[in-house]
Amino acid sequence: MIGKGNQVNETLRNQFIAGMQNALPKNKLFPSYMEDDELKAIQCPTLLLIGDQDIQYDPRKAIARANHLVPHIQTKLVADTGHGLAMERPTTINSLMISFFSTSVNNREL
Repeated sequence: MIGKGNQVNETLRNQFIAGMQNALPKNKLFPSYMEDDELKAIQCPTLLLIGDQDIQYDPRKAIARANHLVPHIQTKLVADTGHGLAMERPTTINSLMISFFSTSVNNREL
């Protein structure tokens, strides 16, 4: 989950693991896979951030697929980061999100 050489606060890590172990078996929190038609139907501005060391899926293929299918998407492959983007690179992720939300809000049609 964590990119090579990165460290996460131990308490936060343990809370995350406990939550995933207890919530996922009981609730279907995340879709396992979205069909192409579902991705094409997304009409709102979307930001997709993926760590280049993610082992859940191939990060480059996921970004290529999203860029091809999601109409209003911005994507970023975050260097030296695994699946725990916000825990591994909080400053980088916050900056990317603030920039995205500022741009999306300023460019939306009212």
